[in-house]
Amino acid sequence: MVNFKNIVVGCFLTMCVLLSFLSGLESFGQESAIGINQGEASHLVGEVTMPYITALQTGDVQTLQRLIDGNLAVTLGTLLRDNEEYPNFLREKFGKNNLLDTKSTLEQKVTESFVVTNNAQGSGVLIVEMSQPSGGLINLQLSVDKDKSGNWKVVDQKIIR
Repeated sequence: MVNFKNIVVGCFLTMCVLLSFLSGLESFGQESAIGINQGEASHLVGEVTMPYITALQTGDVQTLQRLIDGNLAVTLGTLLRDNEEYPNFLREKFGKNNLLDTKSTLEQKVTESFVVTNNAQGSGVLIVEMSQPSGGLINLQLSVDKDKSGNWKVVDQKIIR
């Protein structure tokens, strides 16, 4: 005589094992990502974002070169190295703009939108709000990555009006 209860339990256990195995395959090789903590957000804003904005406003070439990486280092880096007038261009474009965000609002934006993977690399996009002397607004979108050494660098920037 066939015991249906044993068959049902056996099928159920087999399906559980199969589902566990399949979900493990799906995540195999993928890294988990967690949000950035408040201490790291404060560091990123204080040591990268604010100095980067200030360097744009003042045309500080050395600071900009230190804070950029990736594609931005290729494009902006060339201008910073080879174009003696570029610092003046930066001062004209950004120097008269007022930063609307405070350090704490920037830290909150970073905390909400940045992630760090379990191998300590991270990334995020930050919108920095600035007002122009004419009364208009400029939103500077900064893409920032954390490398394997633990250093945050600006890898892309876009002006959004």
